[in-house]
Formats: sequence, structure tokens, C-alpha cells
Amino acid sequence: MSEPTLHVARSAERALNLLDAVVSAGALSLGEAAKIVDLPTSTALRHLKTLELNGYLTRAAGGTFSVGPTFLRLAVASLEASPMARLILAAQPHLNALTEATGESSYLASSNTTMPLFSYRRKHPGHSPCRVGGPHCSP
Repeated sequence: MSEPTLHVARSAERALNLLDAVVSAGALSLGEAAKIVDLPTSTALRHLKTLELNGYLTRAAGGTFSVGPTFLRLAVASLEASPMARLILAAQPHLNALTEATGESSYLASSNTTMPLFSYRRKHPGHSPCRVGGPHCSP
């Protein structure tokens, strides 16, 4: 028996990709966001306006989009109640001790089936910043 085909709502997927792009960048113009997710600017604008109207994004006077209050409220609620938050709290003392003992940065990461997911980093003060899944980092 074959597995059922997953039907993806393209409109929702586009809006979520735009939200992810803005959150990851911190702030983006319409053109930058559209280019990152490979959408026509008119399509990107429709989705960005919807995200703005629902509080997931805000738009500055100059036109750049950034994280809005609804997104922040959900992020905080998720951090307070999620299993990942409990894992991070339990791991923090061990990561701190590992960093102190080795002089190296330590990481806690989880992955799903599509991409690595950064959870928590205890950065050694003398090391340059890097991200999980990125190139090797050294001081």
C-alpha cells in the first residue's frame, strides 16, 4: 500500500516562508523578502500584508518588515511551555560545565526530517560566533 500524498496549501507555505525569512533576517524590505523566497513582489506583498494585519509582522515607516507582537507572544508562550524549553533548561548546567571544562563552545541541537534546528548555544567568550550546521568555527 502506498503512502498518502501530502497536499500542501501553497498560500500558507508561502506566507510561512516569508515569515521565516523576515524572522531570520531581523528586518527585510518587500523586495528582499520576495527575492529570498522566490516570489513575485505582488504575491509577497499580499502575504506580508496579511501577516502584518494579524500582528505577526510590523512595518516600519521606511517599509521594512520585522517581527510583530503576535509572533513574539507566541514565541514566548512556546518557550515557556514547550518540551524543547524543558530540555534547554535541563541541559544548560551541563553545557555550561562542558564549556568551562573544555574552553570550547557547546551546543544543543535537535533535528527534524528536513533541517537542523538550533536550540541553545553556550558560547565560549573567546570564540567567534557560528551557527549549528554552518562551517567549523575557531577563535
